[in-house]
Amino acid sequence: MIIRDARTLKFDPKKAVFFDTNVWLSLFPATETASYQKDWARYYTALYERLIKYNVPIVINPMVLSEYINRFCRIEHEAYCKGTGFLEYKDFRSTDDFSYVASAASDSAKEILSTPAILIRGVDADLRLCDMIDKFATGRMDFNDCLYVKECLKNQWPLITNDSDFGYSDMDIEVWTANDNLINFARKHRMFQRG
Repeated sequence: MIIRDARTLKFDPKKAVFFDTNVWLSLFPATETASYQKDWARYYTALYERLIKYNVPIVINPMVLSEYINRFCRIEHEAYCKGTGFLEYKDFRSTDDFSYVASAASDSAKEILSTPAILIRGVDADLRLCDMIDKFATGRMDFNDCLYVKECLKNQWPLITNDSDFGYSDMDIEVWTANDNLINFARKHRMFQRG
């Protein structure tokens, strides 16, 4: 695995990249978290703007979009519960407030899909799902992350993520991150490369 600092890297404008869900959430945050943006979110925003400027293809698949919409709604549900008291998520979905949340999540998802140079890909049917289930069973990565790593590996896309879990992947992919913990881990294990 190669890990690079997303804040300073140079990239090939002809090579597609794959954004993890957490990066999309930093670029198009849930309304309740817009003011809660972490410092690292601005680094992904700057990278996103550079990629757009150079018309670099940005890959998204239905799984990432599904994760994005579901997490967006869960963030809003958590904020709703803080303001009004606990309400089961399924019950929240039947409130008028949820229709606002669903509309906001849909608008943001459509904005993602309208990103210049967006490249929509399905999940490859020839990926060995049992291998990914075995990776998940180690407890180091969630199942969707295993799928994204396999997709990136197969297509030679760098994975852009803020998720520290990717430091534990034993797959030969390139990861771009602004997560200092992941970068420090990579330096310690000689997986970090400049550039």
